[in-house]
Amino acid sequence: MWIIKKLLDLLNRFTKKCNTLYLDYDKNQKKKAQERLDALKILETKEYIFKNVSSKTKQNNYLKRAFFATVIMVVLFPIILSLNAPNNLLIGICSIFILSLSLSYTYNSFIVSLLSLNRYLRKILFSILTFINIFILGDIIIASISNTNISNRILNFFENLFTEYKLQIAFGNDIWLFWLIFTLMTASSYISLYLVLKTQDVFELEFMGKENRLLLSSLAIVTFIIGIDIDKVKLIGILCLILVIQTAFFEVFYSYLLSKMYEKAQNIIQEQFLKNEDGIDYNRLVECYYYGGEKYKEKLLSMEKFLVIIVENELKSLKDLKNYDDYKLYKAIRARNI
Repeated sequence: MWIIKKLLDLLNRFTKKCNTLYLDYDKNQKKKAQERLDALKILETKEYIFKNVSSKTKQNNYLKRAFFATVIMVVLFPIILSLNAPNNLLIGICSIFILSLSLSYTYNSFIVSLLSLNRYLRKILFSILTFINIFILGDIIIASISNTNISNRILNFFENLFTEYKLQIAFGNDIWLFWLIFTLMTASSYISLYLVLKTQDVFELEFMGKENRLLLSSLAIVTFIIGIDIDKVKLIGILCLILVIQTAFFEVFYSYLLSKMYEKAQNIIQEQFLKNEDGIDYNRLVECYYYGGEKYKEKLLSMEKFLVIIVENELKSLKDLKNYDDYKLYKAIRARNI
């Protein structure tokens, strides 16, 4: 009993320390967000945005999140073991969910951090993240019904895709336990995915939306052909089921996050539209683009009084011109002011 008390005391001190670190982290996050906002230019290309505004500038934050999630998992694991979770359904459910959440959040943050090193990989971040998630999650779930050791499962992963596992052999009459484990682990995976998506800019989310729709269009047919049996499962079926649910959940998360960002962008554009040309704040227009992405960039450039302010601030001289479109804008505004 004293071991549990000692561990709980350690957890309490760790929680207080985490709270202090979180406050410092939150302050630093706001500072970093402002720096990204200051670096943003409405007329710049996507390459510039990915280099100076998007996930590459947040790499250290992803590593910190992965580290803290790992620490939480390491601290909680011995506590959960000491609570005799296998003999208590409620404790078992909580244990599986918490450990799965911390594990999935750790590797999701670490993966995003690695992908942020390369601008081409960042453009297909969602696809890579999705397939790594279903591989890890599928392997862990199949491990609950297979006696094969982890090294053999990974080496023979593609050979085992169509291997059929009878759940009654592993769980007897308690087949529902398998689907409970499946539900808990997939739910924790989707929550961790949502937490990672919340850290993405509107530009990254717009790219992910295209990838997700492509996956959804092909998965509906594949999953229908393979099918899912409640008493017998195949690894390929489990992977496709996870992928279908994950892409569907992403569509919900994606729509929700973009709607919140677009709402902020719309408020800014309405606020600035009501002002005369001399009263328009260029920094607020940049902020509108920061939240609204390509959709609101088109709106900003389609309104003449906004376009004038943007060009005057971003194309101040010939050395700022990067392409022929910039030259045409620069020439048109210069002619207007003569």
